[in-house]
Amino acid sequence: MEIDKFVHLNKLFILYKNLLTEKQSTILEYYFGEDLSLGEISDEMSVSRQAVFDTIKRCEGILFDYESKLGLFRKETEENQKLEKIMSILDEISKDYNLKDDRIDVIRDICKELSE
Repeated sequence: MEIDKFVHLNKLFILYKNLLTEKQSTILEYYFGEDLSLGEISDEMSVSRQAVFDTIKRCEGILFDYESKLGLFRKETEENQKLEKIMSILDEISKDYNLKDDRIDVIRDICKELSE
């Protein structure tokens, strides 16, 4: 699996893991969270390597389907971009007017908190 797709699926898994079955969630946790190979997961779960592969592929489709319907990843990405824009504008304003205001720092901190 290519790295960009792997990272994207991992982020989708983090957002939607509670919507998966316990077995699906466990397999993906081993795969993404603990970076286990298919063979290691099959040993841990006492299932075939093919069953692990099939579950990962099935979950891939499920996660993309959840994202297409719910759009949580897209919304989170858009919100983070807006927060970055706010922080950038704050930086510009404080530099342009040579401001040293604690309120600007508070706004920056809130933006950082919201983006986490």
